[in-house]
Amino acid sequence: MKTACLYLSMALLIVSISPAAAQSSATEKYESSMLGLSRSKGLSLDQKADQLKQIYDAEFAQTVTTARPSDDELEALFKAANMMASYTLLRDHQDNPIYVGHMRHALSELQRRNLAGDREIKEMYGALIAARMFEEASAIAKRSPTLDLPQPPSIDTPAGFDQGRPAYFEIEGATGQLKLKNDAQTRGVRIIVVAGCHVSLDAANAIASDKELQGAFHKANTLWLTPAERTLDIAEISEWNRKFPQSPMRIAYTNRSWQGLDFSNKPTFYFYKDGVLLSKHVGWSRGGVPAPILTALREARLIR
Repeated sequence: MKTACLYLSMALLIVSISPAAAQSSATEKYESSMLGLSRSKGLSLDQKADQLKQIYDAEFAQTVTTARPSDDELEALFKAANMMASYTLLRDHQDNPIYVGHMRHALSELQRRNLAGDREIKEMYGALIAARMFEEASAIAKRSPTLDLPQPPSIDTPAGFDQGRPAYFEIEGATGQLKLKNDAQTRGVRIIVVAGCHVSLDAANAIASDKELQGAFHKANTLWLTPAERTLDIAEISEWNRKFPQSPMRIAYTNRSWQGLDFSNKPTFYFYKDGVLLSKHVGWSRGGVPAPILTALREARLIR
């Protein structure tokens, strides 16, 4: 859970843009096309993702099957696949393993040529954590002790767990262990809050300080859900849960299993009845509870 409310931070990779050259290298193409597009403020997330995929397929994907790619081509492939892996945490989730696989391919060859540095290893580790490939992430952490990469936590997976259904990690307070659970509620009124930023914290504080609001959100069995990201910060989530015992935060097992939820903006409030989405609202106001949230609560008969 991070303080930034737009979940694009992992996609906007910090790489300096090289001066234009008469004949662009693969890295220069990445920096001028993909990196430049990702930083554009005039396009929506969907527009960026569509255009980035077209550029990736045209300029970088073929490196995976090239017999003897150059060092520069491999480095550009790793950076481009890394960006696509980040964007597919937000949409086109089914493609995420493809780009993680391309990162793996590029990193393996870069390491064979002694060209992979700490940054590439850390990016690979983060992509594996976000993709929930914990065993592979753990192996990287063990092979790179000087990087102090955290070992993935112990996970309690119950019998019958279905990774295809909406699911989340719940932190057990006494042990700090992560327990996987499938989301069960399909009947009645339900609120899901995509959260995990300073504005989410403002919202949780306001709800906790108002008895009527707190009662309404409790009655709806509200789920506070932070997305799958490249970190799995149990300490930060545990701190949230200590502060808001009536509104504990859960961590999405995978984003793709939560169809219909937009993890790119936090907080977003979703109001359901019997599993059917009634309304949603993005954001929170420091001046008071946003009117659309009050309207949704009244329509659900959670407040008067």
